Amino acid sequence: MPRKSRTDVELGWIKALWDELALIESHHGALVQVVIRPMAMKATFNVAIEANRMGTPKGLGEWSYRTMVRYPNGNSTEFLAWLWGRASRFGDEAAMSDVGLEDALRREG
Repeated sequence: MPRKSRTDVELGWIKALWDELALIESHHGALVQVVIRPMAMKATFNVAIEANRMGTPKGLGEWSYRTMVRYPNGNSTEFLAWLWGRASRFGDEAAMSDVGLEDALRREG
């Protein structure tokens, strides 16, 4: 069986990243943004992932969570693979941060 092309590998990471961000949006009822900004050091970027939820009819209050990381760093892999991993970790961190969602689920259950 032939090896996947570099393009196929990159598309796989993009799809996995999209799935991860869509899951976070769905779970928290929030808009997720990824912002990539160049730093003063050449070829170095700040990557911020942020989730914002305005008040909703379900009684979930306003909520936001944000993280910012520098890329590349000491344990860098390919950019898209790294970004997917960072988004996955962001989803876990956001879940711990979203007390309003936990309270609403507790009231329902």
